[in-house]
Amino acid sequence: MKVFFRLVSFLFFSLTSINVFSQVIWFENFESYTEGTGYQSSVSDDLIESVSRWNIDVSNLDFSVSNSHFKVTNVSSNKLFEAQKVNQEVIWASELIEISNYNDIVVEVSISEVGAHESSDYIKIYYKLDDHPETLFTTNGENFDDFEPLIASQSGINGTSLQIIIKAKNNSISEKYRFDDVIVAQKSLMISEIGYPFDDAHFIEIRNVSESVIDFGEMTYFLSKKNLSENNNWQELQLEGTLCAGCIRTYSDNNLGYYNSYGFDSDFEHEIVGGEGNDCFVLYVGGNHNTGSIVDIYGVLNPDGYEESWNYANKKVVRKPEKQYGVDFWQVSDWLITNASIDNVTPGALEDEFRFYNSVWHPNDIELNVTTGSDHIVVQSGVLSIISPVSCSMLKIFSDATVILESGKGITVNGDVIVDGVLNIKSNLNASSSIIFSGQSVGDVQYDLYLTGGDANPWHLISSPVKSQNIYDFILNENNSLQVSEINNYGLAQYVPLTDAWIYFHNGSGSLPNIEFTTEDYFLSSKGYSVLRSSSGEVSFIGTLNETDQVINLSPAKWNLIGNPYLSFVDVNTLITSNTSVLHDAYNAIYLWDALNSEYKVLNYINGPSYLSPGQGFFVNAHHNGGDFLFNESMQSHQSEDWFERSSNISSLKLKAEFTSFKKSSTEIMFVDGLTMDLDPGYDAGRVAFGDDDFYIFTSLLEGSDSLELSLQCLPGIHEVELEYMRRSVWMLTAHLILLILMQMNHA
Repeated sequence: MKVFFRLVSFLFFSLTSINVFSQVIWFENFESYTEGTGYQSSVSDDLIESVSRWNIDVSNLDFSVSNSHFKVTNVSSNKLFEAQKVNQEVIWASELIEISNYNDIVVEVSISEVGAHESSDYIKIYYKLDDHPETLFTTNGENFDDFEPLIASQSGINGTSLQIIIKAKNNSISEKYRFDDVIVAQKSLMISEIGYPFDDAHFIEIRNVSESVIDFGEMTYFLSKKNLSENNNWQELQLEGTLCAGCIRTYSDNNLGYYNSYGFDSDFEHEIVGGEGNDCFVLYVGGNHNTGSIVDIYGVLNPDGYEESWNYANKKVVRKPEKQYGVDFWQVSDWLITNASIDNVTPGALEDEFRFYNSVWHPNDIELNVTTGSDHIVVQSGVLSIISPVSCSMLKIFSDATVILESGKGITVNGDVIVDGVLNIKSNLNASSSIIFSGQSVGDVQYDLYLTGGDANPWHLISSPVKSQNIYDFILNENNSLQVSEINNYGLAQYVPLTDAWIYFHNGSGSLPNIEFTTEDYFLSSKGYSVLRSSSGEVSFIGTLNETDQVINLSPAKWNLIGNPYLSFVDVNTLITSNTSVLHDAYNAIYLWDALNSEYKVLNYINGPSYLSPGQGFFVNAHHNGGDFLFNESMQSHQSEDWFERSSNISSLKLKAEFTSFKKSSTEIMFVDGLTMDLDPGYDAGRVAFGDDDFYIFTSLLEGSDSLELSLQCLPGIHEVELEYMRRSVWMLTAHLILLILMQMNHA
């Protein structure tokens, strides 16, 4: 007795009878096979020998095991393929399917299970393209143990031949893995929603689910309706214009009524959309209902739909979100059919989505509706300025769309940020916009960082808040307007901790030790730079967003220039606390260059809540062992206030000295309950001491080392100490300042 079937060869499926514009290329639902087709233990079953479109391999199975099978079975009048008690892996494989005349192909398999499987049991779905190895489906390709019914799918397939392979294993008569409706389709056009809440509010929505623009001038499509209530007459509308990949358009039978109902115009108006909800809608390609091929259908062509499950009078009909293609046969399982009202239909947008095109939001304006973390925001076309904070589960910007996030506004995305068009994050002199997300970043984002410049030539410390910003492109971008020196050094510099020196980028004509920039140079994550614009304006960073925690190694016992790697604000106190172990105790702070006042500002715990803006560079002084400085994603936030502000209501004394506009210095004393006259790490902060360092003022500790020069000293909030220390400090600082001025005059 023949007890197993080994897969030997596959036949090519002939496509000569299938129009290459049809969406369904290959389909298997097992309905044409006799129940039992396949393998079942202890039964002589030769039905498999008549099958040409697929085959099975059970050669690994233990044939002494009873009650095992891998075969076509009937469940509630629906035939499907089932694996029961297959204690070794069994394989189902389709024939080789010719796909060379198609592109943008999607494959789907419906899978389910019965019983109490274990973690070692599985059903896996693969595809094999041309001569490439077997590859798991990206969506639900690998399934262990028990699970709810689901669709395994793979999209984006292009090639010459395709094979679908399904592997399963379980070990009990009560355990069954099942699969059905194996479909290979080409994505193009499909019906996504039909809304019939009441007369004059009717609409039908279609969607381009392919990855390419559909030009209705080059490829003929018809939206057709068989009017079953009027002698089965056909009404037909030839589609016009173009529809971009992923885009939606709506058709109404009465645009005035549609506008009055939904607050915006439909894309097209035609009587075909009217009716009583019992007519079948069909999308044809290559011609009308007489000459074209069906690419999608809602309903059944012949019966009157009045008493059918697909009747849509007073109903909302929505394609299930996992459906990626149209079909040429009615499948009620593809649709969600519910009672309709003006409030629950979503013309011009998919479910749980706000979609922007034709200069309006669909189905509702996000400015009038509070978005939540479960809403998608999709910008289909046009230019959109976001002027209010937004939360969503996904942000997607199409290739014909531009989104501008105005200064001081924030977007929180609880998922992916997908940019095929333009996402422009803005800042100005007083505020910056920001974006925080938890998924993946796909496509480039542009951040415009506003910097002062001009006659005063203020340098700024910056860092790149995106990945893969090329330094060559950044320097030569005319809009960035970087200053160029007389010796051909550009206004972009790195700080070298080992030599305590700045080195500048040049184009090959500059001087050593500065470095020539090349097309291979990129901004490094979390690394700081200094930049100088020839006038006030923006410098632009373009790249994908950083998706994970970022780390930069600090040179031991040195000043290190680093920066905020996120396109959002970072909490300074949390940043210091997380990195105390790699910072010098006397410099447990971050140091920002204040271009307006030409001096470094200290930020630490004494400031209270403070934040680094996107693109902000700063100095830190490393511990003698150095180490990794960490930026954690959890430190991110949205802010709109000036991040230089520090807590008020603290008694303080601040002294400033200025010799020239470029030679300035200051030191500050603050009085805080609970602090000491010795070094208080995180509160006291040593001064920045490198570069042109011949004009400065400082204070020293009242107790402890008197050699430590402080820019910020925090003392206990005791009245006597305040008065005595202020008197002593004023005399000491005044004397030191007079000495500095005399020295500078002597040098002059």
